[in-house]
Amino acid sequence: MARLLNNPFGNISGKAGSIVFKRNKNGIYISTLPTPSLQKPSAAQSLQQSKMTIVMRFLQALKFLFKSSYFPLDPKKSAFNHAKSYYLKEALIHTPVGYGINYAKAIVSYGTIRVPEQVHAHRPAADHLELHWLAQSGQAFASTKDQVLLVLYHEKTQEVYFQTQAGLRADAYLNFSIPKKWQTLPFHLWMGYIQPEAKRASVSVYLGEF
Repeated sequence: MARLLNNPFGNISGKAGSIVFKRNKNGIYISTLPTPSLQKPSAAQSLQQSKMTIVMRFLQALKFLFKSSYFPLDPKKSAFNHAKSYYLKEALIHTPVGYGINYAKAIVSYGTIRVPEQVHAHRPAADHLELHWLAQSGQAFASTKDQVLLVLYHEKTQEVYFQTQAGLRADAYLNFSIPKKWQTLPFHLWMGYIQPEAKRASVSVYLGEF
């Protein structure tokens, strides 16, 4: 970007063809619009673009939830960027039609709270789930304040439903009423623990498709 010195044209700004004039406190600057590349992306570039598209589509559905459930150890790194890096490295699977999310490795919460242990979930009827787990309330990084987070994801519509106060760690049992809209849908299910006010969470565990 060039700076226009001793400007003979007076006050100018805006675009002229591929030239853009910009003004700030130091004067007028000239830049050119980028020229679209006509070169086809390489196989490696296309592969990376495909991975990024899949990851971004999935994470956009979780973006609002991350405010309450995702707390990277490095406070300078945003939850979304931390999750994006993890998914690109760890949570993709190659399928006959391209890349997809490896749900067993997907996480919907992240932090230092002790993770849910020995969780068993089943769906005895269309309208509810039953979950049992080992609370481990007296163990390290576990607290009676830990709230149960449940996350449902419908793959076809890319919709997410979550409850951040589904129960407490110490309950060790939950009878969860499935929202009416979701009662006829198959969905992926995750459980985690969170303390949103303290900005703490556990890494979630994947419980399968129901």
